[in-house]
Formats: sequence, C-alpha cells, structure tokens
Amino acid sequence: MNMRLRAALAAASLTVMLWPTPAAASGTWSSSVAFTNQVADQVVLGGGYPVPAGATAPTPGTCRMGTYNANRSESWIAVNPGTEDL
Repeated sequence: MNMRLRAALAAASLTVMLWPTPAAASGTWSSSVAFTNQVADQVVLGGGYPVPAGATAPTPGTCRMGTYNANRSESWIAVNPGTEDL
C-alpha cells in the first residue's frame, strides 16, 4: 500500500473516532444562569406585502399599509407558528 493511501486512511479513521456524538456534545451544555425565551419585536405598522392566508408568498402588486410581524426570533422553524413552541 502506498504512503499517501495509508496517510489518507489514517486521517479518515482519526476523524471518525474523534467525531463528537450527539450525547457527548449535549453533555457539555450547562448554565448557572436562569433564562426565559422572549419575543424580539412586536407587530409593527408599516407598508409591505401581506401574504394571503394559505399562500407561501405575497401577491405581486398588493403593497399596502398594514400590521406586519417583525418578530426576529426563529418562528419560521416553530411547530406551532405564533406560539414560539419548537
């Protein structure tokens, strides 16, 4: 076996052996400070494009004044949108 192949196999093996597992990685997170999740912003009044109910994008040509959700949290990944429950 040539030397380059041996070096590549050794590097790959070492990477696999040292890769953190989810259980090991999650065990390193700890906090001595109490915290709660909070919404970053509230609904704001302004001009923009509303997204109709059931749609995935705004309808072109519908720019208007209205209330828009300016929440900068990660609500787009929420299981229950609007509740901030992931």
